[in-house]
Amino acid sequence: IVLVDFWASWCAPCVKTMKDLQSIYTEFRADSLAIIGITLDSIGTPQTTTHLQKHQITYPILFENRTSQTWLAFQMKSLPS
Repeated sequence: IVLVDFWASWCAPCVKTMKDLQSIYTEFRADSLAIIGITLDSIGTPQTTTHLQKHQITYPILFENRTSQTWLAFQMKSLPS
């Protein structure tokens, strides 16, 4: 099972959800659960770095933008998704 989470540090509901996703990932990753976070933030954005460190997010995070193939392939319209 792969859960894909589109988020951004400026999206309050996105940031709140990530803590829960980390708990789920920690509990079920040994049972073949993968979580991939895809952020619209730029690499190295202080808010992103702070959030990931503060909540000890350990699942993979990809940095994309609204014109990326990933965003378009999933037909994302809003965050969080």
